[in-house]
Amino acid sequence: MMKVLYQDVESVLKINGGLSAPFKVQRGIRQGCSLSAWTLFKRGSQGPAVSLYWLLEEPLVGGGRMDIKDSSPGLAHITHSIKFTTLKRLVDTAGPEFKDTRAVAEELSLRSLRYTEDIIQRWTNKLSEDELNLIKEYHDGTETPDRGDPFPELELLPDLNGHEG
Repeated sequence: MMKVLYQDVESVLKINGGLSAPFKVQRGIRQGCSLSAWTLFKRGSQGPAVSLYWLLEEPLVGGGRMDIKDSSPGLAHITHSIKFTTLKRLVDTAGPEFKDTRAVAEELSLRSLRYTEDIIQRWTNKLSEDELNLIKEYHDGTETPDRGDPFPELELLPDLNGHEG
């Protein structure tokens, strides 16, 4: 349902009384959209990924399960600015074993290899053994992403921020 609502969305800007040419909206929630109420929910998948395609599309930032922004201030800004936002980009840069710390540090413009290694470790700690195996099979060429795979089931729970309700 969400995919249908947000697929191929176009917008126009009103500038000095005239409208701009339509442009595609690539991310974000439309102004006034009732789905913005989703910020009141904790979101997550109901289990480990079974689809290589959707696993590789897993966001590293933006509130997804791979997001580690709370322990790495400024990381979301860096990753967004260079479009290093998906697990696929991390795998392609660090390799299937997530060992190429130097390449990730260069990509993220980080000077400390120890800090970069810590970031990579926190991301990989969020992956299940099955997901790590899928990534290795992807790298070996024995598994390929299928864009037609169904979107994973999501779990929504109220996020009451410590309040009863």
